[in-house]
Amino acid sequence: MRIKTSSIDSSIIPLECIDRKRNVWRLRWNIEDGEFEEIQLNHMPNLDEVKNIIREWCNEQTVNRITNGFIWKGHRVNLSKENQANYTMFCDSGIVPAMFKFGTWENPEYYKFETVDELKRFKTAFSEHIKTCLQLGWARKDNFNWTPYEQIINNNNNS
Repeated sequence: MRIKTSSIDSSIIPLECIDRKRNVWRLRWNIEDGEFEEIQLNHMPNLDEVKNIIREWCNEQTVNRITNGFIWKGHRVNLSKENQANYTMFCDSGIVPAMFKFGTWENPEYYKFETVDELKRFKTAFSEHIKTCLQLGWARKDNFNWTPYEQIINNNNNS
C-alpha cells in the first residue's frame, strides 16, 4: 500500500472510483490547502477499511512527530523507542556527567549533562513532548469527519 502526497487546485473528492471497469478507487484524506494524502485501491473500501487506513496514517504521523520533532537546547533529539529507553535509563540513574549523542548520523551533536537536575529537566521535557504528540494524534483521530466517506460508500452500495 503506497500513500502519496498530492496537490491540486480544484475541489477534492475524498473517495472516488477512477475506473469502474476494473473497480479502482482513490481514497484521499488530510485535505488541507489543496494538498492531500492519497492511496489507490483495487476495490471499493468499506467504512471500516477507510477508517483503518486513515487511523494508521495518523499513527505514523504521530510516531514521526515524536521521533523527529523534539529539540533540546538547540539540538535535534531522535526519540526512537530505543533512544527513549536509553535516555530514561540514564536520567533515572542520576549518574553525571552523562554524554548523549543528538543530531543525525551525518551530523552528530554531543551534549554533556553536568548535573542530575539537568538530566531531570531533559527527561521531563522529552516526556512532555511525547505526551503532547500523543494527545494531538488522539484528537486528530477522534475529531476526524467520516461523514463524506460514509455517504459515498452508502451511495455506491445503493446504486
